[in-house]
Amino acid sequence: GYRREEYLKLTPKEIFPPGERERVIATFRQVYETGKPVPVAEYRVLCKDGKEKNFEMSISPVRGGEGEIIGFRGICRDVTERKRMEEENARFREFIENIEDGCWEVDLRGNYRFINKAGARRHGCEPEELIGKTFAINMRATESERARKIFNEIYRTGNPGYVHDYEVISKDGSVNYLDISATLIRDKEGKPIGFRGVSRVVTERKKFQEQMIRSQKFEAVATLAGGIAHSFNNILMGIQGNVDLMLIKIDSEHEFYPRLKAIENEIRTATDLTRQLLAYARIGPFEMKEVNLNGTLDHMAALLAVTKKEIRIRRDFAPDLMPVRADAGQMEQVFMNLFINAWQAMPSGGTIHIKTENIRLTPEEARNYSLEAGDYVKITVADTGRGMTQEELQKVFDPFFTTREVGQGTGLGLAAVYGIIQNHQGFIDVKSMPGRGTTFVIYLPAAQKREAKEREARKILIVDDEGMITQVTAAMLSALGYETLTAHSGKEAVEVFRENRDAIGLVLMDLTMPEGGGVVAIGKIKALEPTVKIIVMSGYPLEGELKELLKTGSAQAFLQKPFRLADLANSVREVLSK
Repeated sequence: GYRREEYLKLTPKEIFPPGERERVIATFRQVYETGKPVPVAEYRVLCKDGKEKNFEMSISPVRGGEGEIIGFRGICRDVTERKRMEEENARFREFIENIEDGCWEVDLRGNYRFINKAGARRHGCEPEELIGKTFAINMRATESERARKIFNEIYRTGNPGYVHDYEVISKDGSVNYLDISATLIRDKEGKPIGFRGVSRVVTERKKFQEQMIRSQKFEAVATLAGGIAHSFNNILMGIQGNVDLMLIKIDSEHEFYPRLKAIENEIRTATDLTRQLLAYARIGPFEMKEVNLNGTLDHMAALLAVTKKEIRIRRDFAPDLMPVRADAGQMEQVFMNLFINAWQAMPSGGTIHIKTENIRLTPEEARNYSLEAGDYVKITVADTGRGMTQEELQKVFDPFFTTREVGQGTGLGLAAVYGIIQNHQGFIDVKSMPGRGTTFVIYLPAAQKREAKEREARKILIVDDEGMITQVTAAMLSALGYETLTAHSGKEAVEVFRENRDAIGLVLMDLTMPEGGGVVAIGKIKALEPTVKIIVMSGYPLEGELKELLKTGSAQAFLQKPFRLADLANSVREVLSK
């Protein structure tokens, strides 16, 4: 900002800011003492307006006739703008290297020219490992093809492109999902030379969306499964009741006896099927109590070890494992289904690793599993079997889905596992890759205490809207020596009870009926005679309203359809004896 004649009058103190003067003087001294020039040195210089600029200087000695140094000459270049750009580039590079989003550039063939640490981390690599390699490294063909189509479209139109939920498989086999935005890179002449973009990890969002979809699908199918199982149990009840009535009329030598027993066996098989459906529908008959899962797992593993000697079982149990509040039988069903699934995935033998541990989920961690924060028991069941594809993983908990051959399984085992864990306010997850085995992880809340209760008769009133059920049940009770009355709706039940209140000591009540359901009818009957005893019968297992009726003492027992004559006899005898 000075004129030449002004500048020539300035001293170093006026030209250089504090701190720089000493450096400049030291440089001149170096040139003087060594006699050698300094090709390039960078200094800050004061301008006339008080601002600072950056200059590059080259300084060399000026010699007199005798070779002695009599002065200095130099060239100065203003590099303030270049310095600013270098600092901006350094800041930008530091920013790029430290953000959590992946930043990258590829050439027109899709080979990396640049990738930051976050981007490389998605592949399980360092950036330098990826330079020159294709973006489609460790990627399924369908995913790389999807990306190529987007790149082709960006190249054709010049417009930015986007890829959502892009699957990237890391070096260790783990899967990440990315949202990617990309743009075209052009050279100075405007010719396309590659692509650059940003990728953001959306794995947790993807998991949450899949969980929501699975949950919605689960609720819809569970409602259907529960309704089918309930109706099917009513049908089985009619068959079982008639079989029992025929069996008490004949002895074991009768020609029909083996056939009736065969029918009984088929009824049991069908009942087991409906129980699995109901377990999937999360309305299984749970008897909740404190359970130490180490014992349950050890027992089920021992059973498997005895029958499947080609399977090695590794136990890694936490010695201080917290108890959970669970139905022990349902937990056995869960673990046996997981063990069977593992065994079937290892036809030539292999290893099942079972691990239990206590963990505490923080609010943030619990949110990932749609759970409440707190203490949990974590159970891991891992096998060394054939593994599953991503497509199979998406359907693994669907009812009737199976990778086995026709006739090798119903496809309800893992569906029932999912329903049972959900009904225990837990979470189950699965990870698998072809050839790398499968790992199931279960979280169940640590125990917190509750309780349950129970609570008398002469003539028995049978209430059910299904005519077959009332007829068969009446015949079964008559065979046991009891007198019966029947009603086919809640409203009719109240009227029959009002007219016969002194004679009726026990009511067998179905809950799902037209014209006033069973719960309303029980309330009105109890209002007429508080001491009357109630046995609730249903195709649905003991849950929700049913459990509440027992807990409050409104009902004294529960019979799940289809029940056998012996079940009915025991239940009636037990209730009447109290």
